[in-house]
Amino acid sequence: MQIAISIEPYLGVEKTKLTQYIDNIVQLSRDFKLRGDQVVLHFDYFKSNPEVFRLVQGYANQIDIDLHLMQEPAPSFDGFRSVAFDVMAGLQMLSEIPLSRRGLVLDLDCDWREYVDLVQSVSYIIVMTVKCGKSGQTFQPAALTVIPQIRALNPRATIIIDGGVNENNIDLLKNAGVDVVVVGNYAKKCYENGDLAIGINRLLHK
Repeated sequence: MQIAISIEPYLGVEKTKLTQYIDNIVQLSRDFKLRGDQVVLHFDYFKSNPEVFRLVQGYANQIDIDLHLMQEPAPSFDGFRSVAFDVMAGLQMLSEIPLSRRGLVLDLDCDWREYVDLVQSVSYIIVMTVKCGKSGQTFQPAALTVIPQIRALNPRATIIIDGGVNENNIDLLKNAGVDVVVVGNYAKKCYENGDLAIGINRLLHK
């Protein structure tokens, strides 16, 4: 199982702090061979913060970055390893992304059975274990029940879990057959305590 670090909890801070945080993730990705950044951008964020988007995009030559769009289309997909769209919004944009880079986000409240064709057509699927759009929520284990069904429909897809991941549920996720977990608030807390590398190591080897 791989780990991706979401920078979403740091998108609202000043650019200097965001840059420092991403720099730390870049170094960690070399030390631990992480999947890379998971960038969650939503609603009108691009319109009001284009300079932040360009800053993050500029790291694409140093680290693989997955882009998770909740609603608004991105100004450009260049440089990002893959782009995932929330199943509840922006699905019309899927056709613009090459199949090998195309992902789908299944929000906590959505009925994935309404989107079987999409589930079968993407290269990776993000299963949300919290409600999209707000960090720090409590992990909802019931969301994991969809994994065997999704795996049966699209056995080649990478299955990613995003939301509330920490040391208390990492074993559950490993046993569920998840390919990648995204850590956002957990990583932020570890970073601010000065032990991001230690925290990631605990998840990898717990």
